[in-house]
Amino acid sequence: MKKPILISFIFVFSIITNIFAGNPSDTTYLKTKHYEGIIFGKNYPKNIKYIEGNPNLDEIRWNPTIDDIAIAEKILEEYLKKYCRKYSKKGGSITPFFCKNIDSYIRQYQGKLRNEQRILYINCFLRRNLKSHLDWKINEVHVFDGGAEYWYMEIDMDKREVIKFYIHGPA
Repeated sequence: MKKPILISFIFVFSIITNIFAGNPSDTTYLKTKHYEGIIFGKNYPKNIKYIEGNPNLDEIRWNPTIDDIAIAEKILEEYLKKYCRKYSKKGGSITPFFCKNIDSYIRQYQGKLRNEQRILYINCFLRRNLKSHLDWKINEVHVFDGGAEYWYMEIDMDKREVIKFYIHGPA
């Protein structure tokens, strides 16, 4: 009699945990010599920390593969090389640190569909900030300001081009 109740409790508890903490079965952790990150799958729960007022709650997602990530990382690398060359000539304040430490950023990947375009959203933050974001494998990291320690990029995977790049402003 007690065993079925215990099993039922465990089952219900696991469902509730997956709903509120994110379903780890719909994520893929990856680490290479040059980057580390988590892929949030299309069925991964919306970020419950930032639901109120979020215009992206009704977005449609797709599942990026490890191959998609490898392609995106090459696009990211080429784009940032050009960006860093351009801004180092202008003497930008973030360029020396940012451009020399791209491999030091943790990535969070999400596939989003916009007008039937496969967009890969890549959210990045410095590895040294991990203590501030212990739930980074469950929730998208959101900050206000933070300078070059936080940035994101959107890549149109069909056209294989960067459509948005944003570095947070200084605090």
